[in-house]
Amino acid sequence: MSMIFVAETLAMLAIAIAPLANSQTAVQNSLVTVSIDSIDLKDVGSDRILFDVHTHVTASRKLNIKSVSFEKMHMGSLPIFMNPIESHLTLPRDTSIALPSIPLTIFYRDVDSLEPLEQAVRDGQTTVTGYARADLDVNLLEKAVLGEWSSRAAAPISVTIPVNTPGGVLGRGAALAALDAGQIALNLGSSALHTLRQSQKEWEQTLRTRYIPSVVVAESRYSLRLRDGRQVKFAVRGTGFRISEDKFILTAEMVEPWKYDLNAVTALQSGDATLMNEGRDLLVWPADQATNPSASRSFSQGQIEIERVSGKAETLHVPGEKGNTSVQLQRRDSNENYAVLHFTRRDAYGPAAPVASDQVRHNETWSRLSLFRVDEDGQLEILSTAAERQGDRIRLTDPVDDCAFGSLLIEPTGAVGMVQGEHSGMILRPNW
Repeated sequence: MSMIFVAETLAMLAIAIAPLANSQTAVQNSLVTVSIDSIDLKDVGSDRILFDVHTHVTASRKLNIKSVSFEKMHMGSLPIFMNPIESHLTLPRDTSIALPSIPLTIFYRDVDSLEPLEQAVRDGQTTVTGYARADLDVNLLEKAVLGEWSSRAAAPISVTIPVNTPGGVLGRGAALAALDAGQIALNLGSSALHTLRQSQKEWEQTLRTRYIPSVVVAESRYSLRLRDGRQVKFAVRGTGFRISEDKFILTAEMVEPWKYDLNAVTALQSGDATLMNEGRDLLVWPADQATNPSASRSFSQGQIEIERVSGKAETLHVPGEKGNTSVQLQRRDSNENYAVLHFTRRDAYGPAAPVASDQVRHNETWSRLSLFRVDEDGQLEILSTAAERQGDRIRLTDPVDDCAFGSLLIEPTGAVGMVQGEHSGMILRPNW
């Protein structure tokens, strides 16, 4: 999955999120249509409810996609997080292709009321709103032909879909009874679930007050010029974190994103493209200012300085007209994928992120780690996942999309790692 490419203008590549009944005709002149079709109730437990979400995608011409991700999703009034769909597909023209179902787990500890869930089960339908992004697999020439574009254009979702409950009337009644019992437990001050919900509220407040001041939001902008003189512009967005009053960490991919993109690396090495200096910049915001575009600190204006950019390359063999070509692609899933930078002005200074002890950072498993995901507007979303050690790396149980790359991985006693890929991250170093 490539990092998020933010377009300045993108009429041609709008991604339409269409209602099931008229998904082919709801939006015209769209290249890709992603439709949410239905939700299947899988299980209702004493502390959680499990669904499967079904979607499909249609393209107006033959096209490859790498993945689909979602943000700011709601089921009725209830905020939900839908895992990205990591499925490289070739889409025939005007043919609907079902995407893999998305498992959706809602923990009662994370919500104040189960009423939106009860209503969805009772009515046999629900309204889903939010935004979807598709990562399109197109080469540099296609990008240049289309002009300034985004390979992951966002489009709003607002659709009413069926909620399917197994077992008919009896199954629906059993699900409602279980949800009603869960709501009673949430309201009962002496219950374990009520205590867990209160603990979760306190933890969310701790994340906002103790950790978000240590978070930064970054955007890297660059352009490639092709042989015929056409330009392809990119912008890459992610997060990072402070390690001292003035120093902070980003992924190395954020600082030099073209080195992590196979199309860009191949074109640069072959001479089919050159990296342009004009327009290239790295912008960084303190997290509490990230929704204000004019509040960024700029590398080109000397408000940010780079102390170190690390990285680890791997050799790939890329097929071409004259046979395979060997290219050096930087590895995202590597402990060397990080960069150390610092602010040059005190108005951007802030507190370092609290780090967990050596013992906690070197656990074999973590039952729950919190992390941050940044959206197009610079707002942070709090997610959570279980994780385990794999050698000297962290393996995430639940996948994340590239909007979470660079985020801290936070355990109740402190931060233990940094997200670097959809499924992986590095353990925080004691010294950078």
